[in-house]
Amino acid sequence: MTYEQRRQQVRRERTAALGPRTRYCFSCGRDFSTPRVGRPRISCSSRCARRRLYRLLKARQSGQQEMLAPRGRVLADRHYTRISVGHPMWTRPGWNYCLYAEQKNGRAAVFNWWRPKWESGLTGTERKDGLRCIECSIFRNETRFRSSDLIREAVACVLAWDHALDVDWPDGLITGVNSAKTARGRAVTSQPGECFRRAGFSVFDHPGKGKRADVWLRYTDALPSAVTPERSARLRARRGRGVQQEMLA
Repeated sequence: MTYEQRRQQVRRERTAALGPRTRYCFSCGRDFSTPRVGRPRISCSSRCARRRLYRLLKARQSGQQEMLAPRGRVLADRHYTRISVGHPMWTRPGWNYCLYAEQKNGRAAVFNWWRPKWESGLTGTERKDGLRCIECSIFRNETRFRSSDLIREAVACVLAWDHALDVDWPDGLITGVNSAKTARGRAVTSQPGECFRRAGFSVFDHPGKGKRADVWLRYTDALPSAVTPERSARLRARRGRGVQQEMLA
């Protein structure tokens, strides 16, 4: 028996025990008298009914998003840059290259490279700071692997990315760090973006306003050899269906 069926059963039992003149609130369970004429109430107040409706909608929406959302969104919800927690869209508009690693115990890490579609020439596809670069928009590591090692692997993977090879990005690979929001998870002796610094990134003067991040880093080490990561089973199945449709057409 589900929770909702149990509530309906309890409601019927209590209504039968109290008689037709009295009922209880379907939202909070408080008893109240039902008027003889007019529309019977199902809650003791409209405010109480709104609270119950909000709880039901919130649980229903979160359940649907948990089934349909990608694995990276779950990690993105726990990132400090996340604004709308639970929203299915967790990457920026443009080209996104999502890298995902998971241990056998379920702990995972997500890394996302992003660049706008400036080659289209459309209004709004250029960065506001005017840079032609590929940016790490989110990186969260909950595994036992060292973060700097994962960043080095992500740099090697982006060199084999299709949308990194079709255009020039003279401003390189960059990332932004908010020193105030990352201070809690950082050691006292560590600088903001310590894992990126150990992976070959260096501080540079960012031309933007610095509202989202106050420390900006650019990859300055020698570029490693390109590595093509293994695609997920879901992506392989999706690409396979696309190839079959093209062959049938």
